[in-house]
Amino acid sequence: MKNNIILFTILTGILFSSCDAALDVQPENYLFEDQLVTDDKSAQTSLVGVYTQLNWTYYQYLEVMLPLMDGSLTTTNSTWIFGEASDNSFDSSQVSLNTVYEWPYYITNSANATISAVTDNASVSAGEHDRILSEAIF
Repeated sequence: MKNNIILFTILTGILFSSCDAALDVQPENYLFEDQLVTDDKSAQTSLVGVYTQLNWTYYQYLEVMLPLMDGSLTTTNSTWIFGEASDNSFDSSQVSLNTVYEWPYYITNSANATISAVTDNASVSAGEHDRILSEAIF
């Protein structure tokens, strides 16, 4: 009986013990906002990343974004979303259509992270600070 009580106590202790140290591990391949900008060069790199995303997205989707939103996109092409745009019958489960609407939010998030990282950052020179903020706020 005494062994059962000791075993029960040990198992209960293990069951209710905390493992916070094992769960609070930072990802190795992730750059946090406080690590994003450490000097003028990294601030510029962050801004280039935003504009690279913007350029890629514009090339892929944004030239059709406004006509898609206001319903003025007309086409004789029945493939992808162009055919669906002409009769306003979009399939919401379509991955391509979801991507069209997701990427502007990703870009905005990247721009906001750059703005946040540069604002009140003493390691970025005043001139570079003003230039990057003026370019990141679009």
